[in-house]
Amino acid sequence: MDLFYQGCEVSATAIETWIFLDFLTRFLGKKFSSIKQSAVFIIAFFLINLYMITVNHFVLQYSAFSDVVVLALYMLYAIFCSNGNPLLKIITPAITITAILLINLSTLYLISSFFHVNLNEITIERNHLRLLVLIITKTFFFLASRLALKFLRPKEIILSGKEYFAVSLSFLCSVIIILYFAEFQLHFSESQIGYYSVIVLLSVMLINIASSILFIMLVKKSKENTRYMMIQVQFREQQKMYQSICSAYKNLEILQHDMKNDLLTLQTLIHQERVAEAEKFIENYTKTKLEQFQIFVHTGFELIDAVINIKLNYAREKNIEIFCHISADFSSFETEDIVSLFSNAIDNATEASVKCAKRYISILIENKRNYLCMTIGNAIEDSVLEQNEKLLTTKREKQFHGFGKQSMLNIVQKYDDMIEYYENNGMFFVDILLKNTK
Repeated sequence: MDLFYQGCEVSATAIETWIFLDFLTRFLGKKFSSIKQSAVFIIAFFLINLYMITVNHFVLQYSAFSDVVVLALYMLYAIFCSNGNPLLKIITPAITITAILLINLSTLYLISSFFHVNLNEITIERNHLRLLVLIITKTFFFLASRLALKFLRPKEIILSGKEYFAVSLSFLCSVIIILYFAEFQLHFSESQIGYYSVIVLLSVMLINIASSILFIMLVKKSKENTRYMMIQVQFREQQKMYQSICSAYKNLEILQHDMKNDLLTLQTLIHQERVAEAEKFIENYTKTKLEQFQIFVHTGFELIDAVINIKLNYAREKNIEIFCHISADFSSFETEDIVSLFSNAIDNATEASVKCAKRYISILIENKRNYLCMTIGNAIEDSVLEQNEKLLTTKREKQFHGFGKQSMLNIVQKYDDMIEYYENNGMFFVDILLKNTK
């Protein structure tokens, strides 16, 4: 029977570890591809299980220190193997392990009261009561994790490094105190329990109150800062568009100013029957003056045409060679989404191209089956992805930049499709697929 109960303990530990890691992965989000994420999951599962089984074998009584080590292992998994917010990567494992502890303690107290047994007997002895505790605790932990995944959604929180540290530290201190409180409850006499309970509960209460107030203030500040930064970003985008429009308007003014004199010159040549010179004049005029503002595309969607043509003419003025082919129907998509996608992509391509000796941008937009496919590329001198795999902004005042990439990602997610970055033959490409909603 001893082997049976030992097997139950090992199985319960494995089940708890799997539920914990699965919850962190689903709640915070996968960081790697499916195969790599599965491999990392299995390695973490094996290491945490190995540690917990070893501790449970040699340390029969509950040890808060061992749970602190387990908490650290789960945090390392969350930090390095998930894609969530940095603060949530620390808080989520801490709250989860606290929830496990509360479930375990509540179950132990209920079983102890119902069967009139000492707590230590249930935690140390290997018998049917211990097996009942294992079944109840793991079942409740599984149900609690599923409910959390269904009803809770992680939110993006933007804080400074010091703010992250302060909030994380307060939560961690609170959890560690609770873990040691549980050890006191299980190991000490009733008189000691009463003394420690008052101190521990008061400390935890004060820390949690302070942490909650601090966290609410920081979240409020974060929302205000995010709103301010978005206003700044919109202003900067409007400035870019304003520059492009001004440049196009200036070229039209010059064309209008020169047109009167040019037409008089042409009229004179015709009256003097200098046909060859008139034809040459018209040819030169077409190549120089009339191409100052070039119509690259005509999709039938006025706003899309206006933005694309203005953006590409602005790029052309920067001596960037442009290849553009658009044969697509945009009627299934919101015009603002297409404009935002293209504006961000072409702005990024233009900014990257002006830094290169070879200035080249290619644009290919077409419908393929049930998808709108957009491929926008620009020439590069060195690999971008090798130096900056996550494509983080390299500009100063980072808090005001980097929103373009997120904006594009949000639009792509709106249509349940994908965006991919890659490099090929000295070119950096962004591939965007949008599913036709009609």
